[in-house]
This record gives sequence, C-alpha cells and structure tokens, in this order.
Amino acid sequence: MTLILSVETATRAGSLAILEEERVLWQGTGDNRVSHSAALLLEVNEGIKRAGIRLSDVSVFAVATGPGSFTGLRTGLATVMGLAWTLERQVVGVPTLHAVACAEANFGEAIIALLAAGRGELFAQTLELTSEGEINELDAPTHVSPQKLLESERAGRSTLKWAGDGARGHVEEIRARAARDEITLVDEREGCAASPNRSGWTLAKASVDVLAVHVAMLGLRAFRRGEVLAASELRANYVRPSDAELKEQCREQS
Repeated sequence: MTLILSVETATRAGSLAILEEERVLWQGTGDNRVSHSAALLLEVNEGIKRAGIRLSDVSVFAVATGPGSFTGLRTGLATVMGLAWTLERQVVGVPTLHAVACAEANFGEAIIALLAAGRGELFAQTLELTSEGEINELDAPTHVSPQKLLESERAGRSTLKWAGDGARGHVEEIRARAARDEITLVDEREGCAASPNRSGWTLAKASVDVLAVHVAMLGLRAFRRGEVLAASELRANYVRPSDAELKEQCREQS
C-alpha cells in the first residue's frame, strides 16, 4: 500500500495530509498566526502520530509547488526535500491551483482557480477536471489584478466556475461582471446543487480548507504514472517575481 504525506504551504495557514492510497488517515490545517518555518516540522510530527504510522513508512512525499506565498513555498519545499533526501524517497510536485481545481471542480467543467496573491491581487488559472480525475490546463497560471482578470478573455466564457479563496474574496466584482453581461450566476453556498452549471457561471461552495488532501490525491496519481522526482529536482513556480527581485529590476532600469 502506498502511504503519501503531502505538504501545502502556499497559503497563509497551510495544511498537511497523510493518505493510504485514497484513504485519508489524517489531515490538518496550520495556524495562520504562526510562520510555516516555526511550525511545519512540529505539525508533520503531530500528523505522523495521529495517523498511527512512522515517518519511515511514507512511500512518497507530495508538495504544493506554487504559486503562493514565497516564504511559505520555500519552507515547504525545503522541508520535503530534506525529509525525502534523508529517507531516500521520491517526491511529487503539485501545482497549487491544480489542487484547488481538484477540490472544487466537477468533471468536464472549466474552472478558474484563484488564490490571493497579496496587495489585492490574484494568482489565476483556468483548468478542467477530466472524468479520470486528471487536470487539464486551459491556460497558464498568472499574477493579475481582479479588474484585469474580469476584463480578460478568461472571463469571456459563458460557462465557468469560480473557485478558491480568491474567488470568495471578490464575489461582488464577479457578480457585477455576470450581471453586466447577463450571465446567470449560481452560488453553491446558497444551497444550489453542486452539479455543473451548463448555462452560466458558478461560485464554488466554499474556500478550500484542507488543500493538502487534494495535493496528495494528485500526487498519488502522478506517482502511479511514474511522474516522480528526486528530492534535488523539486522547484517552486512563483509565477511572479519576489519583492526583492522587483526592487532590483527597478534599480537596474533607473
């Protein structure tokens, strides 16, 4: 049986999960008041104990590779790299927005996964969940303002699901764009059925909570396909430059 430990530090609170195949043995979210660097190893140790396993039982590690918090991603990847290297295990990197789509999409529907990127901006990507549970990319992940996103070709789809904490943080703007273009908007939080809305837009029921479970699910599928990495091969996808890099670019241009 495959035991997979997944780490998601792309979001502010972050989350962890331990699965035996598709069965969740343990899942937990972090504390958004505490940095990942201070708490992550303690949370891993707590999860191992609660799942009733040993760390050496883990078959493969999965980790969210971004986009997301720069500091959080670095902490998560470094931790997984260290554990995998020590235990001589392979790793799987899972794009954060793919995990959002896995958590909230219905089969065959286009979903725009949104995560808060700070300063009122968003990380965004349009994706599709196949009947086999795989994620198809319909465009590339980007860093964008809500205003530009809602005026882009992405928002020109007549059928689309909006998901992730970035969507819930900009509900009113999404509602306004739908009303302007006379698009029917279904809000799953209002008790509407979660089946695909084939004639308009849908707001996903809730912000993703334990995102690490879906990181693990996608990681498990990749592991079964043989799409694994050595610990040293893990890389983050930040999508946008860091603040330090932007400042350096400004200095060079001036």
